[in-house]
Parts: sequence; C-alpha cells; structure tokens
Amino acid sequence: MIDPLKTYVVPVDYEKNIMASVKGREFLNTTTVHYLASLDLSNNNIVREIPAALMNLVGLINLNLSGNHLKGQIPQNIGELMQLESLDLSMNKLSGRIPLSLTRLQFLSYLNLSFNNVGPVFPVDR
Repeated sequence: MIDPLKTYVVPVDYEKNIMASVKGREFLNTTTVHYLASLDLSNNNIVREIPAALMNLVGLINLNLSGNHLKGQIPQNIGELMQLESLDLSMNKLSGRIPLSLTRLQFLSYLNLSFNNVGPVFPVDR
C-alpha cells in the first residue's frame, strides 16, 4: 500500500518518456506515447530530416510538421502510420519522391505537401 505522506523516488528512463502538455495540463507519458493521436510541431524552425522515431507513433491521426525547415526525403515507411487522417508537411525543404507507402493510408483525407520539392506525385510501377 502506498503511504500518501511518504515521498517516493521513481526512476525515469528519459529514452522512453515524454512530458506532454495538453490544453495547459502537463503529464508524463511513458509507453503510451505510441498512441499519441495528434502532433502539431508546425512553425517551430525545426532544421533536420523528419525524425525516424515519428514513424513509431502508430496511433497518430493528425501530423502537422508544416512551416519548418525539414530537409531530405519523406520517410519510406510513413505508410506505417495507418491511422493517419491528416498529414501536413507543407512549407519545408523536402525533396525526392513521394513514397508509394502513402497509398496504404486508407483513412487519409487531407494531404498537403505544397511548397516542397517532391514528386512525381506517386511513383509508377513499370
């Protein structure tokens, strides 16, 4: 039984935890971070490639990374985010082909890749 008057020290593995703030409330999210439903990191001046770790967030429904300075290619395994309904990667510096795996996203109803250097729209198998 936990004694409410006693202080407990709980070890925290920062590799598997994230501090999240939702509507002004902060909470520590541990292994359930895989089931994060919405992630909006738009207009944050992020300068790098799209982090591969984002492709592990299999519960994402909305992902907005627009208005940053993301470079490189859209990850080939982006199609593993099977629950995605909205994906906004606009206004970055992405290049290369749009991954064919995007066609696996059955719930995707909004896709914005404008103001990048990506294409063709979807690679054609020959």
